[in-house]
Amino acid sequence: MERRHGKAGFVAVALGCFVACGSSGGTGAGGAGGGTGARGGTPGNGGSGGTSGGAGTAGTAGGGGGADAGVCDHQLASAACWASMGLTGLTSNMQQIIGGAFDGRYLYLVNSVRGAPSLRHDTQAASLSGGWSAFTTSTLKSGPSSFQGAAFDGRYVYFVPWGDLAVRYDSQASFNTGASWTSFNTGTLVPQPDGGIASNATSYFGAAFDGRYLYYVPARTLTGPANSIVLRFDTQAGFTTASSWSTFDASTIGSSVRDFAGAAFDGRYVYFVPRSNGQVLRCDTQATFTTAATWATFDTTTLPTPASSFEGAAFDGRYVYLAPNSTGILTRYDSQGTFASAASWETLDATMLGSSSFSRWYYSGATFDGRYVYFVPNSGSLLRYDSQAPFGATTSWGVLDLQTVGLVDGAYRGAVFDGRYVYILPGGLIPLVRFDAQASPSLPPNSGASFF
Repeated sequence: MERRHGKAGFVAVALGCFVACGSSGGTGAGGAGGGTGARGGTPGNGGSGGTSGGAGTAGTAGGGGGADAGVCDHQLASAACWASMGLTGLTSNMQQIIGGAFDGRYLYLVNSVRGAPSLRHDTQAASLSGGWSAFTTSTLKSGPSSFQGAAFDGRYVYFVPWGDLAVRYDSQASFNTGASWTSFNTGTLVPQPDGGIASNATSYFGAAFDGRYLYYVPARTLTGPANSIVLRFDTQAGFTTASSWSTFDASTIGSSVRDFAGAAFDGRYVYFVPRSNGQVLRCDTQATFTTAATWATFDTTTLPTPASSFEGAAFDGRYVYLAPNSTGILTRYDSQGTFASAASWETLDATMLGSSSFSRWYYSGATFDGRYVYFVPNSGSLLRYDSQAPFGATTSWGVLDLQTVGLVDGAYRGAVFDGRYVYILPGGLIPLVRFDAQASPSLPPNSGASFF
Protein backbone atom coordinates (compact mmCIF):
# COMPACT_ATOMS: atom_id res chain seq x y z
CA MET A 1 0.00 0.00 0.00
CA GLU A 2 1.06 3.56 -0.46
CA ARG A 3 1.23 5.82 2.52
CA ARG A 4 1.63 9.55 2.31
CA HIS A 5 2.98 10.68 5.59
CA GLY A 6 1.76 13.97 6.93
CA LYS A 7 1.50 15.78 10.21
CA ALA A 8 -2.20 15.03 10.48
CA GLY A 9 -2.08 11.33 9.53
CA PHE A 10 -2.64 9.67 6.17
CA VAL A 11 -4.15 10.98 2.94
CA ALA A 12 -6.41 8.65 0.95
CA VAL A 13 -5.00 7.83 -2.48
CA ALA A 14 -6.36 6.06 -5.53
CA LEU A 15 -4.70 2.78 -6.45
CA GLY A 16 -3.79 2.12 -10.06
CA CYS A 17 -3.46 -1.42 -11.44
CA PHE A 18 -0.20 -3.13 -12.32
CA VAL A 19 0.92 -6.05 -14.46
CA ALA A 20 2.69 -8.94 -12.73
CA CYS A 21 4.54 -11.49 -14.83
CA GLY A 22 5.98 -14.89 -14.01
CA SER A 23 7.19 -17.87 -15.96
CA SER A 24 5.09 -19.06 -18.84
CA GLY A 25 2.16 -20.86 -17.30
CA GLY A 26 3.00 -19.49 -13.85
CA THR A 27 0.87 -17.48 -11.47
CA GLY A 28 0.80 -13.70 -11.53
CA ALA A 29 1.62 -11.78 -8.38
CA GLY A 30 -1.23 -10.47 -6.29
CA GLY A 31 -2.42 -6.91 -6.62
CA ALA A 32 -0.88 -4.26 -4.42
CA GLY A 33 -2.75 -3.35 -1.29
CA GLY A 34 -5.04 -0.36 -1.34
CA GLY A 35 -4.00 3.04 -0.01
CA THR A 36 -4.59 3.83 3.62
CA GLY A 37 -7.32 6.38 4.27
CA ALA A 38 -6.48 9.74 5.83
CA ARG A 39 -7.16 10.27 9.52
CA GLY A 40 -8.42 6.81 10.19
CA GLY A 41 -9.94 6.08 6.79
CA THR A 42 -10.46 2.39 5.99
CA PRO A 43 -7.50 0.64 4.37
CA GLY A 44 -8.16 -0.84 0.94
CA ASN A 45 -7.95 -4.50 0.05
CA GLY A 46 -5.15 -6.15 -1.89
CA GLY A 47 -6.06 -7.47 -5.34
CA SER A 48 -6.00 -11.06 -6.52
CA GLY A 49 -3.22 -12.66 -8.53
CA GLY A 50 -3.48 -13.30 -12.26
CA THR A 51 -2.85 -16.64 -13.96
CA SER A 52 -0.23 -17.72 -16.52
CA GLY A 53 1.90 -14.70 -15.72
CA GLY A 54 -1.07 -12.39 -16.22
CA ALA A 55 -1.92 -9.19 -14.43
CA GLY A 56 -3.10 -9.17 -10.84
CA THR A 57 -6.17 -7.12 -10.06
CA ALA A 58 -5.73 -3.76 -8.42
CA GLY A 59 -6.37 -3.28 -4.73
CA THR A 60 -9.14 -0.94 -3.65
CA ALA A 61 -8.38 2.59 -2.59
CA GLY A 62 -8.31 3.48 1.07
CA GLY A 63 -11.36 5.03 2.63
CA GLY A 64 -11.73 8.77 2.91
CA GLY A 65 -10.28 10.54 5.89
CA GLY A 66 -10.16 14.00 7.33
CA ALA A 67 -8.35 17.18 6.35
CA ASP A 68 -5.33 17.45 4.04
CA ALA A 69 -2.20 16.04 5.68
CA GLY A 70 -0.15 19.07 4.68
CA VAL A 71 1.72 20.56 1.75
CA CYS A 72 5.28 19.45 1.02
CA ASP A 73 7.89 22.19 1.42
CA HIS A 74 10.71 19.88 0.22
CA GLN A 75 12.38 19.95 3.62
CA LEU A 76 13.91 16.71 4.82
CA ALA A 77 12.01 16.64 8.12
CA SER A 78 8.63 17.53 6.56
CA ALA A 79 6.41 14.46 6.85
CA ALA A 80 4.20 15.69 4.00
CA CYS A 81 7.12 15.20 1.59
CA TRP A 82 7.42 11.48 2.23
CA ALA A 83 5.49 8.50 0.85
CA SER A 84 5.99 4.76 1.07
CA MET A 85 4.79 1.71 -0.84
CA GLY A 86 4.86 -1.92 0.27
CA LEU A 87 6.14 -4.14 -2.53
CA THR A 88 5.66 -7.61 -1.07
CA GLY A 89 2.41 -8.13 -3.02
CA LEU A 90 4.43 -7.64 -6.20
CA THR A 91 7.39 -9.76 -5.16
CA SER A 92 5.51 -12.55 -3.34
CA ASN A 93 7.60 -11.80 -0.24
CA MET A 94 10.80 -12.64 -2.13
CA GLN A 95 12.42 -9.27 -1.92
CA GLN A 96 15.83 -7.70 -1.51
CA ILE A 97 16.07 -4.67 -3.77
CA ILE A 98 19.68 -3.73 -4.45
CA GLY A 99 19.96 -0.76 -6.77
CA GLY A 100 17.85 0.60 -9.58
CA ALA A 101 17.74 2.86 -12.62
CA PHE A 102 15.61 5.55 -14.28
CA ASP A 103 15.03 5.79 -18.04
CA GLY A 104 13.32 9.18 -18.22
CA ARG A 105 9.90 7.82 -17.32
CA TYR A 106 10.14 4.46 -15.60
CA LEU A 107 11.86 3.52 -12.35
CA TYR A 108 13.45 0.06 -12.30
CA LEU A 109 14.06 -1.82 -9.04
CA VAL A 110 16.57 -4.66 -9.09
CA ASN A 111 15.60 -7.68 -7.01
CA SER A 112 18.66 -9.63 -5.86
CA VAL A 113 16.68 -12.66 -4.64
CA ARG A 114 17.36 -15.51 -7.04
CA GLY A 115 14.30 -16.27 -9.16
CA ALA A 116 12.29 -13.34 -7.78
CA PRO A 117 10.75 -10.64 -10.03
CA SER A 118 12.35 -7.25 -10.59
CA LEU A 119 9.97 -4.31 -10.80
CA ARG A 120 9.15 -1.27 -12.93
CA HIS A 121 7.15 1.78 -11.84
CA ASP A 122 5.66 4.41 -14.14
CA THR A 123 6.64 7.71 -12.51
CA GLN A 124 3.84 9.41 -14.45
CA ALA A 125 1.23 7.34 -12.62
CA ALA A 126 -1.24 9.25 -10.46
CA SER A 127 0.30 7.87 -7.27
CA LEU A 128 3.17 5.75 -6.04
CA SER A 129 0.72 2.84 -5.76
CA GLY A 130 -0.04 2.81 -9.49
CA GLY A 131 1.83 1.88 -12.63
CA TRP A 132 3.70 -1.23 -11.44
CA SER A 133 4.91 -4.16 -13.55
CA ALA A 134 7.02 -7.21 -12.69
CA PHE A 135 9.24 -9.58 -14.68
CA THR A 136 11.16 -12.67 -13.61
CA THR A 137 14.35 -13.10 -15.61
CA SER A 138 14.61 -16.80 -14.75
CA THR A 139 12.29 -17.32 -17.73
CA LEU A 140 15.26 -16.41 -19.96
CA LYS A 141 17.34 -19.49 -19.10
CA SER A 142 17.19 -22.62 -16.96
CA GLY A 143 17.72 -21.79 -13.33
CA PRO A 144 17.23 -18.57 -11.33
CA SER A 145 19.38 -15.45 -11.60
CA SER A 146 20.43 -12.74 -9.18
CA PHE A 147 21.33 -9.09 -9.77
CA GLN A 148 22.93 -6.17 -7.93
CA GLY A 149 22.40 -2.77 -9.52
CA ALA A 150 21.37 -1.48 -12.94
CA ALA A 151 22.25 1.16 -15.54
CA PHE A 152 20.54 2.87 -18.50
CA ASP A 153 22.27 3.79 -21.78
CA GLY A 154 19.51 5.82 -23.45
CA ARG A 155 17.59 2.82 -24.72
CA TYR A 156 18.48 -0.33 -22.79
CA VAL A 157 18.34 -1.01 -19.07
CA TYR A 158 21.11 -3.33 -17.92
CA PHE A 159 20.70 -5.59 -14.89
CA VAL A 160 24.07 -6.27 -13.29
CA PRO A 161 24.71 -9.97 -12.57
CA TRP A 162 25.59 -11.41 -9.19
CA GLY A 163 26.28 -14.68 -10.90
CA ASP A 164 26.93 -15.34 -14.58
CA LEU A 165 23.91 -13.89 -16.40
CA ALA A 166 24.10 -10.28 -17.61
CA VAL A 167 20.66 -9.15 -18.77
CA ARG A 168 19.33 -6.13 -20.60
CA TYR A 169 15.82 -4.87 -21.34
CA ASP A 170 14.76 -2.84 -24.38
CA SER A 171 12.88 0.13 -22.91
CA GLN A 172 11.06 0.60 -26.22
CA ALA A 173 9.36 -2.79 -25.88
CA SER A 174 6.92 -4.44 -23.49
CA PHE A 175 8.40 -4.91 -20.02
CA ASN A 176 6.76 -8.24 -19.32
CA THR A 177 7.50 -10.00 -22.60
CA GLY A 178 10.50 -12.31 -22.82
CA ALA A 179 11.33 -11.09 -26.33
CA SER A 180 12.14 -7.64 -24.86
CA TRP A 181 14.99 -9.13 -22.84
CA THR A 182 18.43 -10.43 -23.85
CA SER A 183 20.97 -12.33 -21.73
CA PHE A 184 24.69 -13.05 -21.96
CA ASN A 185 26.93 -15.34 -19.89
CA THR A 186 29.81 -13.15 -18.68
CA GLY A 187 31.68 -16.16 -17.33
CA THR A 188 32.60 -17.15 -20.90
CA LEU A 189 34.74 -14.01 -21.25
CA VAL A 190 37.56 -15.33 -19.08
CA PRO A 191 38.12 -18.97 -20.10
CA GLN A 192 40.25 -21.27 -17.97
CA PRO A 193 42.96 -23.63 -19.30
CA ASP A 194 40.74 -26.62 -18.53
CA GLY A 195 37.92 -25.14 -20.63
CA GLY A 196 35.84 -24.03 -17.66
CA ILE A 197 34.82 -20.50 -16.77
CA ALA A 198 36.41 -18.18 -14.21
CA SER A 199 34.41 -18.12 -11.00
CA ASN A 200 35.85 -14.70 -10.19
CA ALA A 201 34.49 -13.18 -13.41
CA THR A 202 30.85 -13.82 -12.63
CA SER A 203 29.93 -11.43 -9.85
CA TYR A 204 29.31 -7.69 -10.22
CA PHE A 205 27.80 -4.93 -8.10
CA GLY A 206 26.63 -1.86 -9.99
CA ALA A 207 27.69 -0.31 -13.29
CA ALA A 208 28.58 3.04 -14.84
CA PHE A 209 27.87 4.37 -18.35
CA ASP A 210 30.21 6.88 -20.06
CA GLY A 211 28.09 7.69 -23.12
CA ARG A 212 29.21 4.67 -25.12
CA TYR A 213 30.68 2.01 -22.88
CA LEU A 214 29.14 0.32 -19.88
CA TYR A 215 31.48 -0.68 -17.05
CA TYR A 216 30.52 -3.57 -14.76
CA VAL A 217 31.89 -3.30 -11.22
CA PRO A 218 33.68 -6.45 -9.94
CA ALA A 219 32.48 -7.53 -6.51
CA ARG A 220 32.55 -10.37 -4.03
CA THR A 221 31.74 -13.67 -5.63
CA LEU A 222 29.24 -16.37 -4.81
CA THR A 223 32.19 -18.70 -4.28
CA GLY A 224 35.93 -18.24 -4.55
CA PRO A 225 38.03 -15.06 -4.35
CA ALA A 226 36.80 -11.49 -4.58
CA ASN A 227 36.35 -10.47 -8.21
CA SER A 228 38.97 -8.23 -9.84
CA ILE A 229 37.84 -8.52 -13.49
CA VAL A 230 36.32 -5.25 -14.79
CA LEU A 231 33.98 -5.80 -17.74
CA ARG A 232 33.35 -3.18 -20.41
CA PHE A 233 30.54 -3.51 -22.94
CA ASP A 234 30.35 -1.47 -26.15
CA THR A 235 26.70 -0.39 -26.34
CA GLN A 236 27.09 0.25 -30.08
CA ALA A 237 27.70 -3.45 -30.68
CA GLY A 238 25.76 -6.68 -30.15
CA PHE A 239 25.03 -7.65 -26.56
CA THR A 240 25.50 -11.37 -27.12
CA THR A 241 28.66 -11.01 -29.21
CA ALA A 242 31.84 -11.79 -27.27
CA SER A 243 33.87 -9.25 -29.26
CA SER A 244 31.61 -6.47 -27.90
CA TRP A 245 33.10 -7.08 -24.47
CA SER A 246 36.53 -6.26 -23.03
CA THR A 247 38.09 -7.28 -19.73
CA PHE A 248 40.76 -5.84 -17.44
CA ASP A 249 42.11 -7.58 -14.36
CA ALA A 250 42.58 -4.82 -11.79
CA SER A 251 44.68 -7.09 -9.59
CA THR A 252 47.48 -6.74 -12.15
CA ILE A 253 48.13 -3.22 -10.81
CA GLY A 254 47.89 -4.34 -7.17
CA SER A 255 46.99 -7.68 -5.62
CA SER A 256 44.46 -6.07 -3.25
CA VAL A 257 42.69 -4.09 -5.99
CA ARG A 258 39.45 -6.08 -6.07
CA ASP A 259 36.00 -6.29 -4.44
CA PHE A 260 34.04 -3.11 -5.27
CA ALA A 261 30.45 -1.96 -4.68
CA GLY A 262 29.15 0.66 -7.09
CA ALA A 263 30.77 3.26 -9.35
CA ALA A 264 30.47 6.87 -10.48
CA PHE A 265 31.39 8.71 -13.70
CA ASP A 266 32.57 12.34 -13.71
CA GLY A 267 32.56 13.00 -17.46
CA ARG A 268 35.98 11.44 -18.07
CA TYR A 269 36.88 9.01 -15.30
CA VAL A 270 34.99 6.06 -13.84
CA TYR A 271 35.54 5.53 -10.10
CA PHE A 272 35.11 2.07 -8.61
CA VAL A 273 34.06 2.08 -4.96
CA PRO A 274 36.07 -0.21 -2.61
CA ARG A 275 33.94 -2.36 -0.36
CA SER A 276 36.56 -3.45 2.14
CA ASN A 277 40.13 -2.21 1.66
CA GLY A 278 40.08 1.50 0.75
CA GLN A 279 41.57 0.97 -2.71
CA VAL A 280 39.60 3.39 -4.95
CA LEU A 281 40.12 2.40 -8.58
CA ARG A 282 39.93 4.97 -11.40
CA CYS A 283 39.69 4.33 -15.14
CA ASP A 284 40.47 6.99 -17.78
CA THR A 285 37.74 6.45 -20.38
CA GLN A 286 39.76 8.41 -22.96
CA ALA A 287 42.63 5.92 -22.86
CA THR A 288 43.04 2.30 -23.93
CA PHE A 289 40.92 0.15 -21.62
CA THR A 290 43.28 -2.81 -21.47
CA THR A 291 46.47 -0.81 -20.77
CA ALA A 292 47.69 -0.62 -17.17
CA ALA A 293 48.54 3.09 -17.53
CA THR A 294 44.81 3.79 -18.00
CA TRP A 295 44.20 2.79 -14.41
CA ALA A 296 45.12 4.38 -11.07
CA THR A 297 44.38 3.71 -7.41
CA PHE A 298 44.18 5.74 -4.22
CA ASP A 299 44.22 4.21 -0.75
CA THR A 300 41.76 6.04 1.52
CA THR A 301 43.22 4.29 4.58
CA THR A 302 46.23 6.62 4.23
CA LEU A 303 44.14 9.77 4.83
CA PRO A 304 44.48 11.63 8.17
CA THR A 305 41.11 10.11 9.09
CA PRO A 306 41.42 6.64 7.57
CA ALA A 307 38.44 5.19 5.71
CA SER A 308 38.19 1.77 4.14
CA SER A 309 34.69 0.38 3.60
CA PHE A 310 32.16 1.93 1.20
CA GLU A 311 29.06 0.96 -0.76
CA GLY A 312 27.87 3.24 -3.54
CA ALA A 313 28.86 6.70 -4.77
CA ALA A 314 27.46 9.93 -6.21
CA PHE A 315 28.89 12.77 -8.33
CA ASP A 316 27.70 16.37 -7.98
CA GLY A 317 29.45 17.93 -10.97
CA ARG A 318 32.76 18.37 -9.16
CA TYR A 319 33.06 16.04 -6.19
CA VAL A 320 32.78 12.25 -6.00
CA TYR A 321 31.17 11.08 -2.74
CA LEU A 322 31.73 7.61 -1.29
CA ALA A 323 29.04 6.21 1.00
CA PRO A 324 30.60 4.67 4.16
CA ASN A 325 29.40 1.13 4.71
CA SER A 326 30.93 0.27 8.08
CA THR A 327 33.58 2.75 9.19
CA GLY A 328 31.28 5.77 9.45
CA ILE A 329 33.77 8.01 7.61
CA LEU A 330 32.12 10.14 4.90
CA THR A 331 34.63 10.68 2.08
CA ARG A 332 34.75 12.84 -1.02
CA TYR A 333 37.25 13.49 -3.81
CA ASP A 334 37.71 16.77 -5.71
CA SER A 335 37.76 15.76 -9.39
CA GLN A 336 39.58 19.03 -10.17
CA GLY A 337 42.47 17.95 -7.96
CA THR A 338 45.20 15.36 -8.31
CA PHE A 339 43.87 11.86 -7.75
CA ALA A 340 47.01 10.62 -5.99
CA SER A 341 47.22 13.61 -3.62
CA ALA A 342 45.69 13.40 -0.16
CA ALA A 343 44.98 17.14 -0.44
CA SER A 344 42.28 16.34 -3.03
CA TRP A 345 40.35 14.24 -0.50
CA GLU A 346 38.16 15.22 2.46
CA THR A 347 36.63 13.14 5.22
CA LEU A 348 34.07 13.67 7.95
CA ASP A 349 33.45 11.38 10.89
CA ALA A 350 29.69 10.79 10.74
CA THR A 351 29.48 10.38 14.51
CA MET A 352 29.98 14.15 14.72
CA LEU A 353 26.49 14.47 13.25
CA GLY A 354 24.72 12.66 16.07
CA SER A 355 24.96 9.26 17.74
CA SER A 356 28.47 8.20 18.73
CA SER A 357 27.72 4.60 17.74
CA PHE A 358 29.24 3.63 14.38
CA SER A 359 26.40 1.12 13.96
CA ARG A 360 24.14 4.12 13.31
CA TRP A 361 26.19 5.26 10.32
CA TYR A 362 26.14 2.35 7.84
CA TYR A 363 25.19 3.43 4.30
CA SER A 364 24.42 1.58 1.09
CA GLY A 365 24.29 3.94 -1.86
CA ALA A 366 24.02 7.65 -2.57
CA THR A 367 22.36 9.95 -5.10
CA PHE A 368 22.42 13.63 -6.10
CA ASP A 369 19.37 15.80 -6.88
CA GLY A 370 21.12 18.84 -8.33
CA ARG A 371 21.93 20.39 -4.96
CA TYR A 372 21.80 17.78 -2.22
CA VAL A 373 23.63 14.48 -1.87
CA TYR A 374 21.66 11.75 -0.11
CA PHE A 375 23.28 8.86 1.75
CA VAL A 376 21.05 5.79 2.04
CA PRO A 377 20.88 4.22 5.52
CA ASN A 378 21.60 0.53 5.79
CA SER A 379 21.36 1.10 9.52
CA GLY A 380 20.54 4.37 11.21
CA SER A 381 19.61 7.82 9.93
CA LEU A 382 19.30 9.20 6.41
CA LEU A 383 21.89 11.88 5.64
CA ARG A 384 21.54 14.80 3.23
CA TYR A 385 24.49 17.08 2.43
CA ASP A 386 24.12 20.56 0.92
CA SER A 387 26.73 20.61 -1.87
CA GLN A 388 26.78 24.42 -1.74
CA ALA A 389 28.11 24.40 1.83
CA PRO A 390 31.41 23.30 3.44
CA PHE A 391 31.79 19.53 3.60
CA GLY A 392 33.34 19.52 7.05
CA ALA A 393 30.72 21.74 8.72
CA THR A 394 28.06 19.85 10.66
CA THR A 395 25.57 22.60 9.74
CA SER A 396 25.85 21.50 6.08
CA TRP A 397 24.20 18.20 6.89
CA GLY A 398 20.63 17.13 7.47
CA VAL A 399 20.08 14.03 9.61
CA LEU A 400 16.72 12.26 9.59
CA ASP A 401 15.52 9.30 11.61
CA LEU A 402 12.90 7.94 9.19
CA GLN A 403 10.66 6.91 12.07
CA THR A 404 10.08 10.57 12.92
CA VAL A 405 8.15 10.98 9.65
CA GLY A 406 6.24 7.72 10.03
CA LEU A 407 8.55 5.50 7.98
CA VAL A 408 10.33 2.23 8.69
CA ASP A 409 13.84 2.35 10.13
CA GLY A 410 15.43 -0.55 8.26
CA ALA A 411 18.07 -1.64 5.79
CA TYR A 412 17.83 0.28 2.50
CA ARG A 413 20.08 -0.50 -0.49
CA GLY A 414 20.52 2.24 -3.05
CA ALA A 415 18.67 5.30 -4.31
CA VAL A 416 17.42 6.71 -7.62
CA PHE A 417 16.48 10.32 -8.50
CA ASP A 418 13.92 10.91 -11.27
CA GLY A 419 14.16 14.70 -11.51
CA ARG A 420 11.68 15.34 -8.72
CA TYR A 421 11.56 12.40 -6.32
CA VAL A 422 14.35 10.57 -4.53
CA TYR A 423 13.50 6.88 -4.16
CA ILE A 424 15.09 5.03 -1.24
CA LEU A 425 15.15 1.34 -2.12
CA PRO A 426 14.20 -1.41 0.34
CA GLY A 427 16.90 -3.97 1.07
CA GLY A 428 14.40 -6.38 2.64
CA LEU A 429 10.71 -6.77 3.32
CA ILE A 430 10.25 -3.10 4.11
CA PRO A 431 8.45 -0.49 1.97
CA LEU A 432 9.90 1.55 -0.86
CA VAL A 433 10.33 5.14 0.33
CA ARG A 434 9.95 8.30 -1.79
CA PHE A 435 10.94 11.88 -0.94
CA ASP A 436 9.58 14.90 -2.85
CA ALA A 437 12.89 16.73 -3.35
CA GLN A 438 11.96 19.70 -5.53
CA ALA A 439 9.00 21.51 -7.06
CA SER A 440 10.47 21.97 -10.56
CA PRO A 441 11.62 18.60 -11.95
CA SER A 442 15.16 18.67 -13.33
CA LEU A 443 17.83 16.01 -13.74
CA PRO A 444 21.44 17.07 -13.08
CA PRO A 445 24.09 16.45 -15.78
CA ASN A 446 25.42 12.87 -15.98
CA SER A 447 22.51 11.72 -13.81
CA GLY A 448 22.12 8.69 -16.04
CA ALA A 449 25.78 7.76 -15.84
CA SER A 450 25.97 5.82 -12.60
CA PHE A 451 23.59 3.63 -10.68
CA PHE A 452 23.73 1.41 -7.68
